[in-house]
Amino acid sequence: MAYLLKNLLIVLIITLVLGAGYYFIVRKGTDEFSTGSNIDTPVYQQTEKILRDTQRINEFKLSENDDIFEDQRFTSLVDTRVTLKDVAPGRKNPFVPVN
Repeated sequence: MAYLLKNLLIVLIITLVLGAGYYFIVRKGTDEFSTGSNIDTPVYQQTEKILRDTQRINEFKLSENDDIFEDQRFTSLVDTRVTLKDVAPGRKNPFVPVN
């Protein structure tokens, strides 16, 4: 009987500890976002700037601004691509010793 009582007590304690830990983690996670207590942090400000810039980029429609391709700065761009020769990568058998 003592063996059963001891096991039940251990299971109850483990369940309480895990439940309390889960409660505090979940509660802490929701408090930070719901209360807005950390609104003035530098990370929040940087995130807001990124979101604003992303929204501006998404609002920009290239079809409405075709005159960008006629601009002197665009037409003066030079193509600097380099064509690469087709070369077989590596050796046929990489485990053969090199002489």
